[in-house]
Amino acid sequence: MEVHVVYNAAAGSNEAKHMLDTLVRPRIHAWAHSYVNRPALAYHETDAASGARLIGSKLRSKGTQILALVVLGGDGTVHELLEGLHLPSPGWQDAPARSLPPSAYLAIVPAGTANALYHSFFGPVGGYDLDTWRMLSLDALVSTNGDMNNLTPCTTLEVLSDSQLKHIGAVVSSHALHAAILRDSEALRASTPGIERFKVAAGQNMNVWSHAKLTLHSDDGVQRFEPTHGKFVPVQNISEYAGTEAHTLVLEGPFVYMNAMPIDRLEPSFVPAPFASARSPPDLRRPLHAVDVVVIRPERSPWVQAELARGADANYVRQEFAQHVLSDVIFQGMYKNGDHVNFAYRPETNIKVRHAGGGMPVVEYLRARSYEWEPADDSASTGCIDGTVYTSKATQVRVAQNIDVAVWCHHN
Repeated sequence: MEVHVVYNAAAGSNEAKHMLDTLVRPRIHAWAHSYVNRPALAYHETDAASGARLIGSKLRSKGTQILALVVLGGDGTVHELLEGLHLPSPGWQDAPARSLPPSAYLAIVPAGTANALYHSFFGPVGGYDLDTWRMLSLDALVSTNGDMNNLTPCTTLEVLSDSQLKHIGAVVSSHALHAAILRDSEALRASTPGIERFKVAAGQNMNVWSHAKLTLHSDDGVQRFEPTHGKFVPVQNISEYAGTEAHTLVLEGPFVYMNAMPIDRLEPSFVPAPFASARSPPDLRRPLHAVDVVVIRPERSPWVQAELARGADANYVRQEFAQHVLSDVIFQGMYKNGDHVNFAYRPETNIKVRHAGGGMPVVEYLRARSYEWEPADDSASTGCIDGTVYTSKATQVRVAQNIDVAVWCHHN
């Protein structure tokens, strides 16, 4: 087995190099010297220009079928590495004989800002000391001599723009609010370090409604989580979608929130998709071939409908929705372990939401295999995949079928 250690010295709070020297190298070298069949070891540091993409591209060119990859960095480093392994790099576009991408088995060492992928697989620090928690994935690799029974499959997403495969991701594909937050947070990186910059960027975009059409597809039927039943229900059985076919659901905007997620969280305590993780309850857990799509469309609100019908100022309506609905969903729901899936609208005279008790769900929590996002104007053309922001007139996102990625985890 080849073991490649990829580290991003600039990730998060710049701890990766220290963690490499004090935690990772001692474990890997002790492992390498304790077995007769010693793994081949190589170390790779990312650079500012290409991140981990060039490393991934070079590893693919070796033609190795299985790679054990110890990744010290954040979600962006994993994202770049996967894109390097699976997408053409400059200079490779005209190389039809390029080898097939390898199986990528990841031991993640969380050294980024949010470390969403790691938190989704391993949960919060909890009762562990910090260094022990950080080493859970690597220890699952080295303490078992690379036993592949300790691998948990990872769902990846493919993003196509203008019918061309553009991006690979394993955390989130988003539009509307989340994509705008990632777009604007980069300008705040120096002045507002850490995850606080995302909250500042959120405040700048809460009033923006994105006009677009979202079409979801699934061969085995699009489903929506129904809080009153506590389970996923085929959309054709939901009165709100009367006349909908089983395999396709079309949603017209505007949207304030639209995230497609193969994992449950984006920060340690920020959980937009509570049923998407491998750690979610088995009866609600997202299947590997599906992606959970979290949508908020403000014009479903009875209060919004009534206000717009009487000719209320649109800016006033947007501000009220942001303050009383969207803010509640994010800070009292998504930041409270995903409780927003139970929030429901009240009658038209009251904008505030019920946190339980029935009614039309505020959040449309959907499950599908792919989707298309068609912006109606430039303001809705921003998309984001694992922190990489792009613009597109039409985007298709699908669960990847031929990408083998897994994470080392101890299976108790």
